Amino acid sequence: SNLYFQNLMFTSNMLSTLLSITFYACAQSQEITVRKEISPSTTTSTSAVAVLQSTNEGSHLENFNVEFAILTNDCISPKLTITYEEIDYSFATTEYFNVLDNNGNRIVQCTGDRDQNCGVFETCISDNALGDKISAGATYTITIETGTGFNDLCFRAQTDAHPYSFHAVARLNCGVATTDGKQTLAVDITPSTTETTSATAVLRSENTGNNVEDFLVEFSIQTNNCLNPTLTVTYEEIDYAQSTEYFNVLNNDGSRITQCNGQSDANCGPFQTCISDTSLGVETITAGSIYTITIET
Repeated sequence: SNLYFQNLMFTSNMLSTLLSITFYACAQSQEITVRKEISPSTTTSTSAVAVLQSTNEGSHLENFNVEFAILTNDCISPKLTITYEEIDYSFATTEYFNVLDNNGNRIVQCTGDRDQNCGVFETCISDNALGDKISAGATYTITIETGTGFNDLCFRAQTDAHPYSFHAVARLNCGVATTDGKQTLAVDITPSTTETTSATAVLRSENTGNNVEDFLVEFSIQTNNCLNPTLTVTYEEIDYAQSTEYFNVLNNDGSRITQCNGQSDANCGPFQTCISDTSLGVETITAGSIYTITIET
């Protein structure tokens, strides 16, 4: 707050003082911090959700800091989705909110066009990329800067009534975790004593060029030994017309089984066969062990 003195005069011979004081109370911007932990998985995408709510109105509505703490593994291809309940959004000049990234840069301004759309959530952004990765151990902060015109218009709503003036949801999604530029997938297989069994790993990447990861597929052998193991590899021919567009398939000992090459681009949907029921060169993979196939892209 500031203290501002105006028309200050002292007259000593009359021992009188004329004093006029104007006091300006400076509004302090209040913030709510929400911390969410996320442990990216090495087998599937993971997400963390922060629910942002306030019952304050107008200029008293807080801003929000959403701290996404990344545990254990890197968050690969992080993406942000923001939805909001359209409580009081008909006046766009003051009824909006800004979404800022970890560096304070504005990602988007979210606006609506209705009041008392209680219980209905609109999407501001969906799966907005936040870069290549957020490192394990880091905290990535999303800031929500709110406008000054929000009021609790759902307080007396006939349906979905509640006391909130602001209600939004922030979701961070992490792709499959990687280690040293490699995406690791763990697959269990329980060999049968009466029939042939198999396990399948689906390998995907949204990265391009030199940023496409290698893949480690760890087949974990459960209960019984895996006898006379064979390997089949198929691929979607998305982008294979150039000589640099191939992948190598490596055995558990690091030796190359084959190199898979295509010849077409944008052959989307159909899968080509690189190898089919190719022997891995071992008679038995012992129960309780892990057999790793590496895909070098």
